[in-house]
Amino acid sequence: RLPNGGRNLNIPRQSHRAPAESVESNASLDLPLRAPGTDARSARPRSRKAGRSSWGWEAACSLDDCCGVLLSVQVRGDHSRLPIGASTSRNSDFPSQSQPAMAAATVANPVSLVVHKHMRFLITDSPTDRNVEAYVREYKAHHVSHLVRTCDPTYALTRVKAEGIVVHELAYPDGDPPPERVIDAWLEVCNTAFKGGNKDGKAVTVHCVAGLGRAPVLVAIALIETGMDPGDAVALIRERRASAFNRRQMSFLLDEYKRRGRRGPCAVM
Repeated sequence: RLPNGGRNLNIPRQSHRAPAESVESNASLDLPLRAPGTDARSARPRSRKAGRSSWGWEAACSLDDCCGVLLSVQVRGDHSRLPIGASTSRNSDFPSQSQPAMAAATVANPVSLVVHKHMRFLITDSPTDRNVEAYVREYKAHHVSHLVRTCDPTYALTRVKAEGIVVHELAYPDGDPPPERVIDAWLEVCNTAFKGGNKDGKAVTVHCVAGLGRAPVLVAIALIETGMDPGDAVALIRERRASAFNRRQMSFLLDEYKRRGRRGPCAVM
């Protein structure tokens, strides 16, 4: 409990004053206090100045919990909330390591596992350098041995290769069916990954940007090569990953693609 309800706190005004050019003439620069149970937002000064200044500030003091004070500091357009007393480096606008660590990164969208006979495919969207560790955790959980990237790079492969995963670059235009060279290379990856009946239960992960077009098309081709009806292949993948395939890709799979079977050099059987 503060003496006199906190009314006579000696808080220097000068230390909380922003540069003169960024504060309107009618704004109060006092550090506002609020009584227990009241809304902190009602105690914060509101700026009415038009435009955007390069420096700003707002402060609120709560008497609810030992006068814990929270400052919201705007520095050159960047916002961060720091409790008073949190340490920052002298030449940095960011909190030091004394603040709580950020939550672990997660995959942007759920992964989709497609299983047929001895083949296991993991369809995902594209990782980034910020969340690639979360994707690596998924790869390890599903025993991924090969990764196929069908889009332009959005992340470094260092972390993926460190797990012993073999990477294949099979990029082709977004929204299109795959060209012959990509199909040949893809079926070769499948033959290598699933040879001998895949007794170890390994999986091949394949991704494009969103995991809804180029990646599912390649998985459908592999299913068709095992003898599955093209319509059934499309339905199975859509059960696992809704909204997969666009109209052009559907037409390619259902009407244009011809199964190679044992006649081709890259047949998946």
